[in-house]
Amino acid sequence: MTMYNPAHPGEVLREYLGEVQVGEAARRLRVARSTLSRLLNGRASFTAPMALRLAAAFGTEPGMWLDLQQQYDLWHAARRKQPKVEKFSEALTLQVRVPGRETLVAMEAGERGEVTQAASVAAMMAGLNAGD
Repeated sequence: MTMYNPAHPGEVLREYLGEVQVGEAARRLRVARSTLSRLLNGRASFTAPMALRLAAAFGTEPGMWLDLQQQYDLWHAARRKQPKVEKFSEALTLQVRVPGRETLVAMEAGERGEVTQAASVAAMMAGLNAGD
């Protein structure tokens, strides 16, 4: 699903807070008022520790807050000038390190040089199972 100019997660958090004052919310979340203010005003990014605090406070999933931040970041990054990069066209080699084992797994790149998430997981599982 393509998002168009997603809201900063701070705007969503502001809706969750309703009429609660910033100072009171910061006290309940056990963060500095300035930290919460930067989040609410879109001048700071949501981190995993903050997502855990918000999930505990509002009964949400921590991933929700991180997903909102990621969507916001990706949308804005995609609109900035991107550097020219070279694609990897030959097979990629992934080295999987497991305590007591070391396995090399060759993975084929797709038509555009990408390695799919499924291929990455399959390669990792092959590496984990190779020593069994």
